[in-house]
Amino acid sequence: MAQILDRVPVQVTSLLVVIFVAGVFVGAILRDGSSFRDVWIGSYLKMHSSLTRAVTDDRLLVMHTDLVALQQLADQERAILSVSESGFSNVAYVVVEKADVGVVSRLRGLPSVQFVLRNRAVLFCH
Repeated sequence: MAQILDRVPVQVTSLLVVIFVAGVFVGAILRDGSSFRDVWIGSYLKMHSSLTRAVTDDRLLVMHTDLVALQQLADQERAILSVSESGFSNVAYVVVEKADVGVVSRLRGLPSVQFVLRNRAVLFCH
């Protein structure tokens, strides 16, 4: 019985030291700006958010002959969130709400629009 009572303070002290060291280690890892938080947790959250279907907008690639007419349609339609130019004079990026399924057909019905494609394709040109 005496040997058990002699080991209890050593075991409790060892347990408290281990808990303290683990707390300091976890605190150092999870603090703002730490490499673990920026690299591992950030990349996990980015990967997880890319797998969810919570995206409420859709990005379109639009070939057109008149950017002004496209921007005027964007001013009239609430479903068109933004129109931005690309590096080409006849190509624009259009962001629309996914909830409105008819906005793509309204874009295609515009006389100055030649082609509408969802911006999910990778095109290789050689």
